[in-house]
Amino acid sequence: MNRTIILLTVLFLFVVQGTANAAPRVPTQTLTVDRYDDASGLPCSGSANDCTLRSAIEIVNSAPIPNHRIQFTGVDHLIPLTSPLPPITQDGVVIDAANRNIQIDAQGLHAAIFVISGDDALIEDFRLFGTRTSNQQTSNIILITAGADNIRIRNNIIGDYLDTQPCGGWLGGRTGISIGGNVSNIYIYGNSIRCLTGSGIYVGPSVTNVRIGEDENGDAFTAQRNTITEALHGVTIDADAVKLINNTIEDSSSDGVEISGDNNIVERNTLRDNGAHGLDVNGGTGTAIFRNTIARNTTDGIHLRAGADGNTIGCGLLTTTYDATRTNHIYDNGQDGIHLTGNGTTLNVVKCNKIGFAAGAVDLGNGGVGMRIDEGADANIIGGTTGTYNLIGNNGGAGILIKNATHNSIGDNRIGVNEAGTAAKGNGEDGIALDNGDNNAIGGSDEANRNIISGNTRDGIELRFGSDGNAITGNFIGTNLAGNAAIGNRENGIEVRDSNNNVVGRDEFDDPINVVGGNLFNGIELENADNTLLETNFIGVGIDQTSAVGNGKNGILLIGGSAENIIQGSSLIAHNAHSGVTLVNAGLSNQIRGVFGSVSDPWIEIFENGQNGIYIQNSDDTQLSSPPSAMFGCTFSELNVVNNTLKGIVNVDADNTQMSCAQVNENGQDGIEISGTSRTISFTVSAIENNGGSGVAVTGNAVQNRLTVNRFDGNAGIPIDLGDDGFDSNDAGDGDSGPNTRINHPLVTDGSNLNDVQGTACPFCEILIYEVVGGSHPQHIGEIAVLRGRAFGGADAAGNWDACVSCEGIVTIEQAAFVAVDLNGNTSEMSLSAGVPTAIGLQSMEVAEGVARGWLLLLTTMLVGVSGLLIEGSAIALRETT
Repeated sequence: MNRTIILLTVLFLFVVQGTANAAPRVPTQTLTVDRYDDASGLPCSGSANDCTLRSAIEIVNSAPIPNHRIQFTGVDHLIPLTSPLPPITQDGVVIDAANRNIQIDAQGLHAAIFVISGDDALIEDFRLFGTRTSNQQTSNIILITAGADNIRIRNNIIGDYLDTQPCGGWLGGRTGISIGGNVSNIYIYGNSIRCLTGSGIYVGPSVTNVRIGEDENGDAFTAQRNTITEALHGVTIDADAVKLINNTIEDSSSDGVEISGDNNIVERNTLRDNGAHGLDVNGGTGTAIFRNTIARNTTDGIHLRAGADGNTIGCGLLTTTYDATRTNHIYDNGQDGIHLTGNGTTLNVVKCNKIGFAAGAVDLGNGGVGMRIDEGADANIIGGTTGTYNLIGNNGGAGILIKNATHNSIGDNRIGVNEAGTAAKGNGEDGIALDNGDNNAIGGSDEANRNIISGNTRDGIELRFGSDGNAITGNFIGTNLAGNAAIGNRENGIEVRDSNNNVVGRDEFDDPINVVGGNLFNGIELENADNTLLETNFIGVGIDQTSAVGNGKNGILLIGGSAENIIQGSSLIAHNAHSGVTLVNAGLSNQIRGVFGSVSDPWIEIFENGQNGIYIQNSDDTQLSSPPSAMFGCTFSELNVVNNTLKGIVNVDADNTQMSCAQVNENGQDGIEISGTSRTISFTVSAIENNGGSGVAVTGNAVQNRLTVNRFDGNAGIPIDLGDDGFDSNDAGDGDSGPNTRINHPLVTDGSNLNDVQGTACPFCEILIYEVVGGSHPQHIGEIAVLRGRAFGGADAAGNWDACVSCEGIVTIEQAAFVAVDLNGNTSEMSLSAGVPTAIGLQSMEVAEGVARGWLLLLTTMLVGVSGLLIEGSAIALRETT
């Protein structure tokens, strides 16, 4: 039978059995106890002093018909038992002390005071206690045993000898009320139960429809409340379909409530100051736990273990809106607020709870984590959809910790903030931490699954110690509920450490976006983390795409050998105090790219960061934007690095960096800097424009760096600067060293024949040709220089090159300049530029414009040297490269 059918059956029994047996029987006779010793065999005839409690029970048990009432005369009487009372075997027996303070002392007997095996019994208004010594205990004070149905135990004081005595001196017995063995419809309400070395109430197996704290009419008012205090366990439930409602259970030496049965209800109870857990569910299934106050217990507030599956804490699985009537307040417990642990503890739902908050939004965190899921507790649901959030704050440890557990879902929670999501209520460590937790989901495929994870003492989210295959999607991390202002976590927004193959951002095209901003350290930090996909995140930018919520250091930081990670697609990285993206001592083959040609949007915008747009140091084989196959004709831009305070892109001591189809514009200093010992850099960039320094600067001992830029425009320095010291004149023999070996720029030796323009450069060098548009600065500072192609064949072994100029022509060229690239990739500065001289009979030069990748345009211009010098210049031609 599936759980739904079982639950519906249980609910039916609660209603039908409870109401069918609610009406008490009319007594056929009433016996009045007027004698308070323990004599047996008295007639109870109504004469004075002829009826003891023992004698009355003997009479009703032997009566031929049921339904008897036993009542008492006088007040404040003590009945000291010398032997166990007879079990109540007759049906319909009512024993009512009616506010007369009738006390029964078992005097250390090892048996129950009342044993009930008949139906329809009522025990009311007694003070019952078992022993006055610690080594002689009554096993049970009230025992309801096989065959006893429709039993009511109400308004008794059980186990308490004198209110003024501590339990250590006056032990009430082992168990207050014990129920076992094929019984049903048991109602226990209005009792005070204390001073027990066992359970206050024990409900054994094969028992159905037990209601603790609710009467036979379904009422659970304050008057029906049981108060259970100073027992070993307040209530132990080994049965199914028990309803524990509106009780106060406190000061137990172990758990307040322990449950191992199925389909029970724990509602509107106060479980506090117990010596272990407030509530311990040991292997039970289908229990609903809601509207409770669970506080100040020594260990966990709620503890589910040993295969406890399919239970609900707070709102039920089908609840889609917030329901304040089902909220648990779980606070000030010594360890964790909620703890799910052990193999098989699965498919539990935790919603609509306030963990670390007392009623009235009072801040009282738990000593450990807000919620812990560990040791094989897989596939649980924490939160859910809009309105069913858990509010988790003020706890001493993390808000949520998942350790050695998989496939758990954490969505629609508010972690580290107040309920309005406007102020910090931080947890003492991370908002969410995963230790060796694989394949868990934080957030989800819908905005309704969004977590607000802000204001925590450490990271917003930390994946560590082998937490692989997790997805972090659609969360606000370090911001307010609206996602447009900072409530920062005090370290990183997200840290992934020693963990691989995780996804941070969208996994599918229509997944919502993570906003990671306002955090005191980095937005996202990867340390020794490989194969992480960071896709479509707003880092330092609000969900409205305009609000500045920068992180205190970098937007994204990769360190500690982190390799083969991908940052891509529709991401905004801005307003961070340091750089947008930083790689320092990272591993190989990290990528920062758009995803041109895919179904998702292609762009990455890195802008308005306090230092550099991208900073790469000692991190080899980094790829920026699309692969280098797009050598010419990048008409799109997947990666835009703009308006950062210092430089657009910095590459220090990092080899084999590749970049293509990007724009590096309006940065405060150089557009791109390559420095240190960086080698074999390959840049094919769409545009470098309006930067405060050079377009590309190569410094230090950085060599073998190929720099191909489609367009320079408006930079404050020269387009390519070897040494970052301004334009270099050519030196004889080109034998010097330094950045890109300070390779000489090309010269034109003969521009008189348009069909055969000739020049010199380094042997076997490639000659890149730039059209200079509307400029007059000889070193191209501030000018537009557009890449048009290369000289066909490049230079020969002697350094000579030539090009056909007038093979075809449709574009007018006024000025041009040249860049040389040697066989090792060393790229020169751009040659000086001047208009085409009239000395060779030309006012302009007509050439074909390259309109598709694979066609090369070679442009020509000349600079007339002073007396005795060669003429510098350039030539253009159109040749097909296939």
